[in-house]
Amino acid sequence: MPLRRYQAWRSPAEGSVRYWRTDWGSSPPDLGASAELLWEFDASTDEEAMSIHFLRLGWAPYRPNGNASNCPTCGSMYYPEASGQCWKCGRDKATR
Repeated sequence: MPLRRYQAWRSPAEGSVRYWRTDWGSSPPDLGASAELLWEFDASTDEEAMSIHFLRLGWAPYRPNGNASNCPTCGSMYYPEASGQCWKCGRDKATR
């Protein structure tokens, strides 16, 4: 499974942190000149990335939408009602 690159940006002007997956576009939404990159990491699925993001922000554990299920392609656990991405075989409901 290829890894995807994720970033978190802070906008001091807005007082917010924005989460960004780099393959969503060439750059994150405009956060102003004072925006700073907080962290960047690779993850196999959006659920894995959100879990890392929540931990780094000090929030409660991330809970994906829906229940975990066995991937119909490889049998690994994935979240079909959330991203539908399988960390092991690469199945992705967005590309099916």
